[in-house]
Amino acid sequence: MALRNDNTPVRANVNGHILSQPITFYDQFLISQISARRFRNVLRIIGETLGRFPVGVPDWWYQHRVEYLISKGVLDYKKDGQGIGSLELGSVRLKG
Repeated sequence: MALRNDNTPVRANVNGHILSQPITFYDQFLISQISARRFRNVLRIIGETLGRFPVGVPDWWYQHRVEYLISKGVLDYKKDGQGIGSLELGSVRLKG
């Protein structure tokens, strides 16, 4: 019942309990896969995040969060021409 009254945008299953979390909750999983020293391909980062943290978050959510972190200046971005089909996400690194 408490979740129903809470307006937090993300619900997460943490140790078998559904908890309200800020929209940034899953960013920690992405950021743990990103280096401050070298650029890494975004598709690789998303794939590794999905593989290492199988928490049920879809790939499109991580893509959205990477794009948001780029727009807020948390990540440096460079287009590298790598991608799948028309999806060219480039590479990122932590600003530092």
